[in-house]
Amino acid sequence: GNVVCSGTPQQAIYNVSGTQGQDVTIAAGNVTLNGSNGGTLTLTPDFAPTVTLTNSGAPGLDFGVGGSITVADTTTDGVYTGTFAVTADYQ
Repeated sequence: GNVVCSGTPQQAIYNVSGTQGQDVTIAAGNVTLNGSNGGTLTLTPDFAPTVTLTNSGAPGLDFGVGGSITVADTTTDGVYTGTFAVTADYQ
């Protein structure tokens, strides 16, 4: 089958702030994407597991979370959507 992707791929951008030099551990689990015609796909997040704050307070440090999916020839047609959670653990 043919796969059609629309739009411009973008990472979700988050911002953490705190004390300069502080390490922040980032976590996000796999996400189930639900298709408009009943199918599901799994999004595997891709991100840096730890970021180190480069300044104290504002403006903080931006980091991105992207991901990947695997589309098989048996994947149900449709538009797939989902929601994911990201946690930041200050060390």
